[in-house]
Amino acid sequence: MAQSTLPSLRDIARILFRQKFRAMFTFAAVVAMTVLAIIFLPRQYTSEAQMYIRLGREDMAIDPTAATGETMQIMAEREGEMKALVSILESRGVMEAVVAKLGAESILTQSMPSEERREIPGSYLMNSLSVVREWIGVLVDGQVPPEELAVRRLIRAVKVSAEKKSNMITVMCTLGSPRLAQAVMEEVVTEFQQRHIQAHQSTGSMEFFASQKERVRQELAAASQQLRDKKNATGVVSIEIQRDIVRSEIANLNDQVADASRSLAEARVKVAALRRQHPAAVEGLDKVGIAPEESFATGITASALDEMRQELYTLELQDRALAAKYFDEHPQRVAIRQQLQEGQNILAREELLYETSNIATFQSHLEALHEKISESQDKLQHVNRSEVDVKEAEEEVERIRQSFAEYEKSYEVSVINEALEKERMTNVRVVQPPTLELRAVSPKKFLLSVVGALGAIVCTFAVAIGSEYLDPTMKTTAEVEDELELPVLVSIPRMSRDQMRVR
Repeated sequence: MAQSTLPSLRDIARILFRQKFRAMFTFAAVVAMTVLAIIFLPRQYTSEAQMYIRLGREDMAIDPTAATGETMQIMAEREGEMKALVSILESRGVMEAVVAKLGAESILTQSMPSEERREIPGSYLMNSLSVVREWIGVLVDGQVPPEELAVRRLIRAVKVSAEKKSNMITVMCTLGSPRLAQAVMEEVVTEFQQRHIQAHQSTGSMEFFASQKERVRQELAAASQQLRDKKNATGVVSIEIQRDIVRSEIANLNDQVADASRSLAEARVKVAALRRQHPAAVEGLDKVGIAPEESFATGITASALDEMRQELYTLELQDRALAAKYFDEHPQRVAIRQQLQEGQNILAREELLYETSNIATFQSHLEALHEKISESQDKLQHVNRSEVDVKEAEEEVERIRQSFAEYEKSYEVSVINEALEKERMTNVRVVQPPTLELRAVSPKKFLLSVVGALGAIVCTFAVAIGSEYLDPTMKTTAEVEDELELPVLVSIPRMSRDQMRVR
């Protein structure tokens, strides 16, 4: 048996010629099916909307419940936000809201209630397919309400896309009515904006911060009153000022102690000098039983001592004048010298008494100064002890005041957010409203025509070759010789009856 080879073009042409009726029927059937598909396939219309997500207030971290201070932090991952927005658009909740507004019947019948109902090519086929799909759903899932069917249809009809590194979101809806597709897109965009606002809304934040602000206000009033009571109890208005005043008093008293100590030392030096220079005056005091070291007061003043010194100086001048006239033994000079000696003794005694009185005065003054210093030091210790209580009270007041300021800022932010939400302000901007496309996007006639033509050609060749392969008869002399391994002597062509009669 000879080896089989691939058929040549001539063989293929011979096969097509022998199977011409089947090939022609197949080609015509496929072309007819393509034409019927173009005519009767349901028309689908698309409505498209585009939204731009700009950097708005929802992207700023000024949520009063998220931070106690006003922090403005831009979201780091823009891509994550875009994915979240796409998820909201594709969510079942949005589709259910659209079905509730437009009605399940409009979605299932693919027409608006106000739209004129007219039969279009393929509407009967589309409705029949919908009925079949619903029956299949009933058999699989049980009885399904029309709202659920409408939601499922919208989930299949609405497509959302967002390019990477882009702030644009494109939403498309494909349905059997152009106005219905546009209405669905309008409702989807509106519902998405509302849900986007609700997603960034802090529910109850304004009431919460209002109550917290009032509570902290009352705490601040109580803490301030407690601070005033502590200051009144200690008699201190300002710890630092009071401490400076007491320190200044102590420094002044120490200066006075130094002056008094110096004056006391000078008085003691004068007393010691007088006792050495005028021992007779000291003996006179000892005879009357008065000790110079005792503290007592005299009526002698510094001016009186100066007058006594002036009188002694006058006597000395008189003695010098008499010395020029008389001898030392002259009675006048003797009398003047006696007066001068007695005056010096009296002056020394009075000076001694005066300085002794000053010593006693300085000593008592030093004792009084030391007592005042001790009192001032006690007062300083009292101020230092009171500083801890007053400082703790002041810190508590300051802490509550800062907390009140933070709550007040948060309350203002929540009021602003509430106002913005009432005005429906969002960072989603519809740059292209839902379009009304009256030209059907499906079926694509040119694409179907090309596919139908190619399918008709392929099916024609497939049917012809398949029929030839399944036919067991031998058609050529070569097949007879190959099959029987005998030479062909005569080949009689097939003739019709008419041809045979003529011959």
